[in-house]
Amino acid sequence: MNYLIKEQTINKSQKQHIDFSKFVKKSIDYFKDIAELKGIQIVQYVQDDIMIEFVPEKLQKVVDNTLSNAIKYGKEEKEVIVLLEKVGDKTILSIEDFGIGIKDPEKIFSRYYREDDTKGGFGIGLSIVNKIIHDENIEVHVKSEVNKGTKFEYVFNS
Repeated sequence: MNYLIKEQTINKSQKQHIDFSKFVKKSIDYFKDIAELKGIQIVQYVQDDIMIEFVPEKLQKVVDNTLSNAIKYGKEEKEVIVLLEKVGDKTILSIEDFGIGIKDPEKIFSRYYREDDTKGGFGIGLSIVNKIIHDENIEVHVKSEVNKGTKFEYVFNS
């Protein structure tokens, strides 16, 4: 909700040179305690010194929303795997959980769409992420299987 209120200001913000590796590690540290409350361990494979040009608030929304959803919908005593790597001229961020999965991955980026009403939320987070990745020309791949888990992969052009 906060992002929607600030969106006009954020859209006018300038891109910055960001150490994406440190950025992702900082988000993982932030969510680590929340994950541990569910017995979830965040396993990270983050290459060092990956730099990108991006608006920090937009990047924060993409990373934090995806990571918090992985924890929220992940099964207790399982892992969430976070991978950040540079492959050629692409930067790839993937976040994978071993949770409830998504029945209809095509619909999850629609505003107010929620597959599970018991977990809270308003169905807005992924619609905001979708707008950001569309505006910034980021590819997204979602692989999901019900009761096995979900993997979000974002491909940033360098």
